[in-house]
Amino acid sequence: MPRRDIIAWNLMFNGFCRRGDVESAIGLFRWMSERSVVTWNSMIAGFARRGRDADALQFFQEMWDYSGFEPDDATLAAVLPVCARSGNCDVGSKIHRYAERKGLLKDAVHVGNSIIDMYCKCGDLASAKSVFDQMPRKSSVNRP
Repeated sequence: MPRRDIIAWNLMFNGFCRRGDVESAIGLFRWMSERSVVTWNSMIAGFARRGRDADALQFFQEMWDYSGFEPDDATLAAVLPVCARSGNCDVGSKIHRYAERKGLLKDAVHVGNSIIDMYCKCGDLASAKSVFDQMPRKSSVNRP
């Protein structure tokens, strides 16, 4: 491939994650010289899809603490279910506070829904209800 731009890189390791070759995706990610928030989101979501919750949380923390990129609504929507599955309410609460500061609870209904789901699965129904009550817009999801 004569010219590799960030879009091509993102597509390559996203493909690795989708087919289950997460180790190759990690290698490619570490080798990349240029990343974007989409790059980080793709890795976090890829780990989450493969059930590699510890890796998803590790990459999320690395992104947040060291990458220079701020999590966006897609980042939060990818990592909050990981917090819920792993019972990591501390990280989930930290994400909740961040989402409030950034206005994501007002602008992104799916972030609010993910926070509510995380609190419910962690057993903190009071916080889940509080988030629900404070959401300016609500949506419903029909599940079979």
